[in-house]
Amino acid sequence: MRTDGTAAVPGGAGGSGGLDPHRIAEVIVTAAAGGRRGSGYRVAHAAVLTALHVVAGASGVRVRFDADRPGQWAAPARLAWSDPETDVAVLEFLPPPGAPAVGPAPFGRIGDERHAVIDVHAAGFPLWKRRRGPDGRQFRELHQADGTVAALSNLRTGTLEVTVPVAAADPDPQVSPGPACRARRCGQAPALSESSPNTTAGRGWAG
Repeated sequence: MRTDGTAAVPGGAGGSGGLDPHRIAEVIVTAAAGGRRGSGYRVAHAAVLTALHVVAGASGVRVRFDADRPGQWAAPARLAWSDPETDVAVLEFLPPPGAPAVGPAPFGRIGDERHAVIDVHAAGFPLWKRRRGPDGRQFRELHQADGTVAALSNLRTGTLEVTVPVAAADPDPQVSPGPACRARRCGQAPALSESSPNTTAGRGWAG
């Protein structure tokens, strides 16, 4: 995941899978070099899955849900676990009173023993969706990206080939694509980048 990355989940043909909008987290980071934003997904009542590079070197982290919508809430978070090889991190936080309770998000693995084309749904706060509100404040609008995974692609490298429609031009193309390109076949990759029509991700998923 990049700082304009997205949380993702396969939908499955005719299945009921999909993203829960109330689990999509905006990860707000304070650091010595300045603030930055990322995305994550609430995979448990008090845990958000995100990219390690989003929170690396942070002096402070907050997770925000339902931004600028009824029911918006936020909480301070801390790094509870990370894997530098796949650029994945888990943030732990204490939901405030009144925050909706959620159960664990299901995890799964995409098999590689037969041909399949699997629907994938992703959402996040990319830099190219930066907007300005009536008060002049800048914010990043939420973006949903829908694509597919070809199950037999990239078997030798153990990654997923995710195809999505071409999005708007990325204003910061030098930012690394993060775990979407580096997670292993058996990983549980939380994110995709929607700025390219062809992006690779780990062969696991969370949603």
